[in-house]
Amino acid sequence: MIILPLWFVLPSYADSFTDLQMGARPAGMGGAFVAIADDANALYWNPAGLIQNTFVEFTTMHGIPFGIKTLSTDYIAYAQPLGLRYGFGVSFLRNAAKLEEGVLKKTSKMTEDTYTLTLASAVNSKVSLGTTIKRLAIETKIESGAGFGFDFGILYKYSDRISFGTMFRNLAADVKDEKVPNVFRVGTAIKWGKNLLLALDVNGKEGINNQEETTYLLHLGAEKKFGRNFAFRIGSDQDQNLSFGLGFIYRTWVMDYAYYKSNADLDYSHRLSLSLHYNE
Repeated sequence: MIILPLWFVLPSYADSFTDLQMGARPAGMGGAFVAIADDANALYWNPAGLIQNTFVEFTTMHGIPFGIKTLSTDYIAYAQPLGLRYGFGVSFLRNAAKLEEGVLKKTSKMTEDTYTLTLASAVNSKVSLGTTIKRLAIETKIESGAGFGFDFGILYKYSDRISFGTMFRNLAADVKDEKVPNVFRVGTAIKWGKNLLLALDVNGKEGINNQEETTYLLHLGAEKKFGRNFAFRIGSDQDQNLSFGLGFIYRTWVMDYAYYKSNADLDYSHRLSLSLHYNE
């Protein structure tokens, strides 16, 4: 039996393959993003949202989970439109942990990697679908393992101001014959005026931390834009874990920062994303 290394390091980090809230922008909004998914972060949050991108985008993210310096999360994604009805993207996610063992404090490294390939298609002017195929890999000092899985997303644009999203993560996913817990997320987003975006997500996780039943969590988020170059974000979940974020745009460069808390017993985390987008 393979032991998921970051589960061993920190039990609340067990959703490394399930729901890590990639991207500084979504993290700053409290993890309410499934019905927005209008940038390269859609690769993680809702692949159906890729058809909203009208430009090529490359984004990177670095994070220190829970403020623990021996843990790190790194993410790279590339998204590209294929005409008006299709979208394509690839991404790489690495969760890493360094442990000190024994009296001599020898350092050992544990990593969990996720490689993804995503395709999205517009069914009509209101509905789009997206599918992600991914390879999951774990490497520890003791043993390693790998497997495959896929995600599926739906985006429904009720109007220019209201949208609904659904995301199913880790469908039929396994690592070395061990099933990866399923995650699903539903949400809605509302554009209030020209510069205010409000979002609500509910996500459910199966079998997290040895719980047989599905656990649910509510996320709320808001993004306020000031002109074309600055954005402020705030969010929370039903456990009253707050998050804050900032966004800056300079020509084709976008920098996002998030300061958020996803666990009441652990410290805040910092996330920084840098994106580049350009027209084909």
